[in-house]
Amino acid sequence: YDDSAPANRCERNMELSDPDPIFIHGILPRSGTNFLWDLMLLHPDVAAARDPIREDLFLDHSDSVFSFVSELRASWNPLWGDFPPDVADQLLRSIGDGLVSFLWEDRSKRLLSKSPSVRNLHRFFALFPNGRAVVLLRDGRSVVQSSMSTFGWDFTTAARRWAEAADEISRFREAVPEAELRSLIVRYEDLIDAVRPTMEGIL
Repeated sequence: YDDSAPANRCERNMELSDPDPIFIHGILPRSGTNFLWDLMLLHPDVAAARDPIREDLFLDHSDSVFSFVSELRASWNPLWGDFPPDVADQLLRSIGDGLVSFLWEDRSKRLLSKSPSVRNLHRFFALFPNGRAVVLLRDGRSVVQSSMSTFGWDFTTAARRWAEAADEISRFREAVPEAELRSLIVRYEDLIDAVRPTMEGIL
C-alpha cells in the first residue's frame, strides 16, 4: 500500500473542531485489531490514544460504572426537585466524555483507540454517543487456531468464546438504534485480500 502516490493520499477535508473518536473492537484477541489500528493511523488526521495505553478495554470493565450510576441515581432524594428523566444517561455520557478526554492528547486529530473484545458492546453509545465503532470480524476457525497456539486455549473454550462474541455483535447491530449509522463491521480477510478498497470504505 503506497501512500506516497497522489491517488492514495487522504484528503484533509474533515472538520477537526470536535472530531468523533473512533474505537476499534475486535471480536476476540488474534482478530487483527493491531493491523487495522496501524492502517488507520496512516491517516494524517488520526492519532493514537495516549502512551502507553495500547488497549482501552473500557467496555470490558464497564459493569462497575453502570452499577455506580444506577446506585447513585437511586440515592438522590426526589425532594431535591425534579430530575430530568434521562439524568442517568447524562451521567453516563459525562463519564464517557471523561474517558475519551483521558485518552485524547492530540486534540487537533481524531482519537483512535482499540480493544480486542466486544464484551458489553451494547453499551458503546451509552458511554460514547458521539463515537464511531469499527467492529472487526475474523473467521472463527482462524481465531480459534491462533488462540490455541498463542494463549494455550483449548478448542472448545476458544470456539465457545468466538460464538458468544459473534452473538454479542449480532445483538448490538439489531438492538442498538445508533449502530447502523455510527458503526461499521469489517472483515479481517477483506483487509488482507483487498486492503485498498476495504480501507477506502472504512475511511
